[in-house]
Amino acid sequence: MGFLDKIGNGFKKVTETTKNLAEQQAKKIRYRNEVRKLKIQLLMRFTKDQLEQLAAIYHISLYIYPDPLSDRAVRLRSKVDIAEHLADKLYYNDVLEAAHRFKINYSDIDSERQRLYESLIGVKESQRSITHEKGIIPQRVSENKGATQEIQQVTQDPYLTAMWQLREILIHEFEPQPVRDELEFKSQILQYLIAKLGRENVAQEVMMGSRKVDIVLWRSVAVELKLARGQQSLTNLIGEVVKLKRAGVPYVMSIILDVGRYPNLHQDIQDINELGVMTVVLKGRMKEPKKKKVTVEFK
Repeated sequence: MGFLDKIGNGFKKVTETTKNLAEQQAKKIRYRNEVRKLKIQLLMRFTKDQLEQLAAIYHISLYIYPDPLSDRAVRLRSKVDIAEHLADKLYYNDVLEAAHRFKINYSDIDSERQRLYESLIGVKESQRSITHEKGIIPQRVSENKGATQEIQQVTQDPYLTAMWQLREILIHEFEPQPVRDELEFKSQILQYLIAKLGRENVAQEVMMGSRKVDIVLWRSVAVELKLARGQQSLTNLIGEVVKLKRAGVPYVMSIILDVGRYPNLHQDIQDINELGVMTVVLKGRMKEPKKKKVTVEFK
């Protein structure tokens, strides 16, 4: 075999290898697209309320920005839009596990996925497991660890879903006006919550355990408000929520107005979240102090 023949054969092998790799990648892409369709098909078997619960469990916002140049978010309302949005955010096994918890039939969907896997990827699955998509669809990150147990908890406890939905509404729809102090901030929040939830579901200055809580929602959720002026204000907030948790209050939410005066706010929020408290941070600003009028008398 001549030198040129060897080069030609080598080039042919490289071409064939490249072609095989391209075909395998194309099959994986097709598999991902087909699995997304199956996820949507399965999610459409959930009720709209169940889809919203699923979004709350995995902390998936149902607000989107249809215009990239706008800072105004729009909430997804239709069942189809929510299902498609969740299909893009959740992995196949998440949806399958949720269907199992909600007692929704998924056997035909999973059978079809297994058939697609064997025909496109070329590997026969001996049994369904969370590893079957390894290398094709990444596994869920650690921040959602424990979501399986939370699915069952939320289906039995609607307060957690309601708290998450309220958090979303406050972040995307509530527009705080400039405030002079924490009292004005509380007044704004109180009026907004009454308008959104109804006066019968909102109470203020209520005793829960041995603590007087700023606001109580649905007679069960303790809400503590704080104007983040500095470290001391957040230290006080942490102390308040710790006492509530120790008193056995199961649902605690903190609403913080960030007026740009405390650079370490993010770290304190992490500390609050680790206590099992749902935190809402709103961007706001303080009112400008009134300028004193100077009167000059000419004699």
